[in-house]
Amino acid sequence: MLPLPLAIALSFLGALAAGSLGAIAGIGGGLIIVPLLNQLIGIDIKHAIGTSLASTIATSCIGSSVYLRKGITNLRLAFFLEPTAIIGSIVGATLVGVLEPRLLKLLFAITLIYAALTMIKGKKVREANLIPKDEYGK
Repeated sequence: MLPLPLAIALSFLGALAAGSLGAIAGIGGGLIIVPLLNQLIGIDIKHAIGTSLASTIATSCIGSSVYLRKGITNLRLAFFLEPTAIIGSIVGATLVGVLEPRLLKLLFAITLIYAALTMIKGKKVREANLIPKDEYGK
């Protein structure tokens, strides 16, 4: 376990990085916060996940409002995705309570690797026309 002043400093810097990179990449910050809390500070994985989600509520709201003001948010698509994402978050939070910490770490690592490989692969980006844009998106 780290000395308290070092743990506080790392938490502060990690939260700053998570907020910044989360807003840049649209990831909410858990990518940084969960490993920081679990691996560097020594908080068990279940508490690290729960703490990460609670700490990114404000950053998600604020980041979303900035993107909305800049006209780079498709609210229709967001509202289309939201109900299923809510159900998924309930299922995921329930599973965190029953899964072994080792399995949670493995699932977290697999998710990060999948995301990284998908982004590196670099599929050609095109305008999504699945859901029409709204008056807020450009």
